[in-house]
Amino acid sequence: MPGSGKTALLEGLGQLWDQVIPVARLDLGAPDQADLPPREIVVQLAFQLAKHRPQFGRMPFRLLMLCLLIAGADINPKNRDRALDDVRKAVISDTVRPEREQAINKAVDAFIQTRLVPSWSRMVAGVLLRGAETMLWRQRLRHVSGLWPRRGNTRHAVNPRELLVDLGTGARDVVDEVFCQALLADLRTAYQRGIRAHGRTANCAVLLDNVDSVAGSRFLQVLADCRTEAPGDPLVVFAASRTWLPAWSPLWTMPGATRDGVGRQQVRRPKDASFTDWTDRVAGTASDSWRYLVELPHLTAQEVVDLDAAGTHPVGSRPARFVHRLTTGHPMAVRMVLDRFGGPATTAAMRGVLDTEHSAGGATDSMARTIMHRLLGDQDEVDEDAWATLTGFAVADDFEVGAQLAGRAGDQEAKGKADVLRTLRTRLLVTTRDGRPALDPWLRRLVLHELAKHLEDPGNWWATHTRHRNFHSAKGNRIRALYHGLAIGEIQAVIDHLAGRLGELKSEEDARLWIGQLNTITSAPNRLTVDRTPADQVEQLVSGLDNVTLARLVVAKWLLSDPLADPEESLRASVRRGLERLADDTPPGYLVFIDEADKYIEGPN
Repeated sequence: MPGSGKTALLEGLGQLWDQVIPVARLDLGAPDQADLPPREIVVQLAFQLAKHRPQFGRMPFRLLMLCLLIAGADINPKNRDRALDDVRKAVISDTVRPEREQAINKAVDAFIQTRLVPSWSRMVAGVLLRGAETMLWRQRLRHVSGLWPRRGNTRHAVNPRELLVDLGTGARDVVDEVFCQALLADLRTAYQRGIRAHGRTANCAVLLDNVDSVAGSRFLQVLADCRTEAPGDPLVVFAASRTWLPAWSPLWTMPGATRDGVGRQQVRRPKDASFTDWTDRVAGTASDSWRYLVELPHLTAQEVVDLDAAGTHPVGSRPARFVHRLTTGHPMAVRMVLDRFGGPATTAAMRGVLDTEHSAGGATDSMARTIMHRLLGDQDEVDEDAWATLTGFAVADDFEVGAQLAGRAGDQEAKGKADVLRTLRTRLLVTTRDGRPALDPWLRRLVLHELAKHLEDPGNWWATHTRHRNFHSAKGNRIRALYHGLAIGEIQAVIDHLAGRLGELKSEEDARLWIGQLNTITSAPNRLTVDRTPADQVEQLVSGLDNVTLARLVVAKWLLSDPLADPEESLRASVRRGLERLADDTPPGYLVFIDEADKYIEGPN
């Protein structure tokens, strides 16, 4: 999911491991990396993995160096025997085609400027291409390549005679595969032979960000193909993606895509991920044994408090707990909203934070719209039909109902529903609610917030919720109909229903069901103004209603469920008192109502 904190995670791992194990990190979504062919990615990774580490020494990549030499030579593409002679000449030759030398030098300069590789990387290329030690390296490469006779019958894991001819004469995809095979073969050799091999007791790590780019997806596929042919290398790849990759599985089996949750069986949360779990899951598999998918979770309430404490606010400050309720812990949103306050936040500042201006990339928009566009793919605008579908998904409790009712007021269908749903799933903006696929709660809040602001839109708040209320009423789903009715201010209908059910309670189980209905109905969104305190707003809304005691409980619970309506959770005491009064008036559910009231005694959790 965009903004999931994957980049920060990879950066943290890189810093943690940099002086411990051979590690390389690339952002394959960066403008200068997004179209790189796999062979160039291989070279960048090798430069970084070859950095000296105390326990591992400096690993040589001799086969890969040989590949660079051959790639810069003129090879006869028609005659394979003649091509082998050309390969030998390339190894012996003291020169490389000027254009190839320039390309390698340019690449090395770019690597150094990113500060992802040390300055000695230039020396690696220099020794390879020219200088006093050129012939010495070429002599070593001759022996490594098997192109010069060696004593004994030992053979390298990769037959370079065939590979190097293919490298000089083959198509681009062949060259990519040869480079990747050379990298893996060099790693296997480094761990199996040489005076430092015994000290190389941990794997190398490659950290790849944004592998959903063209470059990233191509590289992962080539790497997977090479590992299938020659498994057992000491390389662990940590690949982070903004979207779901088709290579992982068909789109419709991704997380949340099926009613029974089958899609999530192939994805682990961090708390469930382990080496033992991986070995158990890949037992008996073949092509997918290298893949282990882990979904990054949102931040917990305590993690948001800790993040806040490390920034500008004191531990336990009001903004931190409010921000978690608002964003559901979405990492990018947490940071953006916390940074917006810059100090102790007032109630008014918290209530209006989504409407504050945010500048990015030279454009200025509201915080809500900026984040929403980033989640959906950095679009400047969402077209009218897509917006109608998106609001339908946000208002509904699941995608099935949303798909049926998506559209502008008076329309039976919205165009491009499949495209919108595909975008949401591809960008991992799908979750499950009661076992059914539904919109991610953070994106849902943003969409509903925007819908509430624009009543002039034909697919406005009133029309959309009315359509959903009528749909559920016709289906006999009274609770969901009341949920949408409350969203458009039909408070008395909710009071009447709940009051009637109270009179029918005969057991503690009935009381639990009643509380479940209360919680479901009052979780409805609202478009109430925030120009007065939450307590004053409760009194205003219950004025003139029947059964004021129950009305206060319902309205207080409704506002408390919305962090923008009551950012400080000041209505917890009102909800507690309302439940305690119900306990006194409803003996069959006394203990159940008291237990529920006790949840509101302490401060926010």
